[in-house]
Amino acid sequence: MLKQRNALLKTARLARGRAIETLDVWDGHLTDLGGRLLAARLQLVCDLAPHVTRSYAEVAGAGSAPAGLGYSSTVPSAGDGAAVSPGPPFPRRRR
Repeated sequence: MLKQRNALLKTARLARGRAIETLDVWDGHLTDLGGRLLAARLQLVCDLAPHVTRSYAEVAGAGSAPAGLGYSSTVPSAGDGAAVSPGPPFPRRRR
């Protein structure tokens, strides 16, 4: 999908036609898919966090610092331009 969008941008510069009007459609598709991908990644981190913590505790032994799992992204959150910073594990989502 990104290849099609980029091809559209190249041809629109040359043609200066109505092709650029479809750019909003491509941007909408990319935004939707990117958001769903990010949500799936965050859910995966949430689902794996307790398993990582438990498995690390079994390997590291008593008295070791607990392991944690988080997600760091360069995608701006809420459109404010700020990167998502690493933080505590996400709360488990109920299904």
